[in-house]
Amino acid sequence: MNAVKKLAVNLGLFVLSATVCLGLLECLVRWLFPMYDPAAVVKFYFNQDGVLLGEKNTVANQWMKAGDFNVQIHINQYGFRDKKDVKWSTAKDWFVVGDSFSFGHGVEEEDRYSNVLEGMLGQPVYNISIPADFDGYDKLVAYAQQHGATIKQLLIGVCMENDLQHYIQQASPSSDISSSEHDVQASSSSPYDVKIRKSIVFRLRMFLGERLAIYNLVNALFYRSQFLERIIKKVGFVDKSEEVLESSSDRLVRLKMQRDIPEVVVVIIPSRALWLGENKAVERQIHTRFVELLKQRGFPVIDLLPYFEAGENPLQYHFRNDGHWNMNGHRKAAEVIAAYLRESHLNKPREGK
Repeated sequence: MNAVKKLAVNLGLFVLSATVCLGLLECLVRWLFPMYDPAAVVKFYFNQDGVLLGEKNTVANQWMKAGDFNVQIHINQYGFRDKKDVKWSTAKDWFVVGDSFSFGHGVEEEDRYSNVLEGMLGQPVYNISIPADFDGYDKLVAYAQQHGATIKQLLIGVCMENDLQHYIQQASPSSDISSSEHDVQASSSSPYDVKIRKSIVFRLRMFLGERLAIYNLVNALFYRSQFLERIIKKVGFVDKSEEVLESSSDRLVRLKMQRDIPEVVVVIIPSRALWLGENKAVERQIHTRFVELLKQRGFPVIDLLPYFEAGENPLQYHFRNDGHWNMNGHRKAAEVIAAYLRESHLNKPREGK
């Protein structure tokens, strides 16, 4: 009995000392490496209408585990990464909606393509992008309109790696509910959100990353290895059948009609699978076909693929490990978009002026 008690006491002391040591180590990591502090990480949430937004009125860090970047993210009173108030917008201004590429993942706000484009055009460009999909973009546009945004000219950044989904067909929208709160609530859950909710591993990683600086530090050291080089070559292994391409292009048509936006231009963000992995030929066929479908549906399309490939090293526009655009990628995109808009749009009479 004494031996059992002694073992229990020793085990308790071990657990207590280990807990204290881990607590002290956690504090030390947060003090020495504040970039790994979970309290400073960018946070997103779904509001009561199912709109994915950034945590309002916050400043957070966004860092890459392999050390590609460490930037600050300022989220405004609406949950957007934009210093401008959407209520200031007019029918002459452009809006940008898209996923993490358009959000400016990994670059400072002034270096992302929407901000660079604003300087090139000499007129406001509002960015309401959040990492989501076409359903999420629809909700973001409606949310911005409800908060006073005048959206008559919209750039949609389509990420070919993850935006193409089998979107649920909905009834044709009627004009009297084009921006109603009811319409936002009636939207289905996005495929992107469903995939995240089903992944136990992803949720566990998110749980640890949001609470432990130690986990973030160890994760960062792990990602500096060549493991990511093997992982990145798996991009593109998703369902991109003709049905998915048709569904995705139709979803953009519904977005344009439902939100009553006269001028919608689609910006195609090429997939890295065009240059990595074993499906390059198939990915190129998918890319070409989707652009065709968009044009058949009447969308002006800015396809960045030929411009990125013009220098014969398209991956130079991406971070080495992360895969998102670096500053050069955003600048190249802004240059192409600005040239297109100057030639095809800025001198045309516009509806809603």
